[in-house]
Amino acid sequence: MTAVWDAHARTDVARTIDHSEILSEAGFETMLGVLQKEGIVIVRGFSLEPADLVAFARRLGTPEPGVLNDGSKTPDMPRYWINEITTQKKPAEVLGLHTAGAHEPVEPGVHLLLMVKTSPRPADPEADNGQSRFARVEDAVVRMSSMFGEAAAESALEILRTTPISTEFPADSPRVEPIVSKDSDGTWSFRYWTKVRQHAVNGGLTGEQLEALRMFDEALNAETFEFTMEKGDLVVLDNRRTAHGRRAYPAFEVEQDGSQVDAKRMIFNMHVRES
Repeated sequence: MTAVWDAHARTDVARTIDHSEILSEAGFETMLGVLQKEGIVIVRGFSLEPADLVAFARRLGTPEPGVLNDGSKTPDMPRYWINEITTQKKPAEVLGLHTAGAHEPVEPGVHLLLMVKTSPRPADPEADNGQSRFARVEDAVVRMSSMFGEAAAESALEILRTTPISTEFPADSPRVEPIVSKDSDGTWSFRYWTKVRQHAVNGGLTGEQLEALRMFDEALNAETFEFTMEKGDLVVLDNRRTAHGRRAYPAFEVEQDGSQVDAKRMIFNMHVRES
């Protein structure tokens, strides 16, 4: 496997594997090993057929149904399991770091993101073009110590492990629990959503608790690495260890004849529970 991150991005965090390499059981197990170690894998050249994505998800665990807007869908239909997201955004709209299903009673163990259609990449690689952003909780924990000192970081993490923060959604039964946890084997996990800091302020947390969240958020964003997804790229995330987001991208793209059309991209995503 070879790293595919841009030269300025983190090259030691995630690895890619070609789709053909995971067709065998040995290759699939290798991919699972990288996912377990790194918290993220990029599968290149994946099929754009919904049925193939569902079949892949079932090799990982138990798929969760997608957000169903069409009442005629049944579990026998691949689109029953897939969230199809077609977006048109303006340059100012950036999607903050989050983990999938952070508001749900039980969030998925694995999150899948398949790029189906993407806008052309601008000539300037530094320009915003919807680059996917990722950050791992263990990297944030390490960065906190280097940024704020070991004692302050340990104190802040203990606060975050014991301070419930409300998602404020759904209104009748919001999820209220700490956002950071540590397993008995020392493994860190978290759930995160784009408005977590806003909800923390609204929730009446103390200044010390808000400062702990600020430190974690700053460290998490400092450890963000980026990847420009191409058509057929499938991102496989350990949803308890890796948050994702994206930079903004242009509202329009230019056709060969010079005309402007709405810039849209399409992503299939799926939530998978461990079997």
